[in-house]
Amino acid sequence: MVTSATRIATIGVYGSVAFTIRMDDFGYRLIRINDCSNSFSVTIGKFLVNALPVIIKLPFVIGTLALLLVSIVIFVRNVVLLYDVLPNVPDILVDFIVWLLIGFLTPIRSTIFRKLFARKIANKSIYIINTKALV
Repeated sequence: MVTSATRIATIGVYGSVAFTIRMDDFGYRLIRINDCSNSFSVTIGKFLVNALPVIIKLPFVIGTLALLLVSIVIFVRNVVLLYDVLPNVPDILVDFIVWLLIGFLTPIRSTIFRKLFARKIANKSIYIINTKALV
């Protein structure tokens, strides 16, 4: 059963994809309309052309953050102790706090691991893991 919300969402998604694909073409046409370099259409056209790289990168950033948040939620939901310790805090806030903590601790953990178990070769940024230290 197709609801009106489904139709609106489909039109919105396909419309935003179509606009993103043709945004630079539309901006270029707005720039070409006038000979004057400071007209409204030229300003909007330049904005559209310059904004396209940022808009193209947004789904990657948002998708990565969403993927990380979902993976943390799956991890945290298996650690019931966190919800017992903080019973009055909403679940999404607990998930977000753990997500931030893991996000900040991961580079620190990686740096410590590299300094403890790796050795630098010939002053290059190539690291060889000392497997004997891990056993």
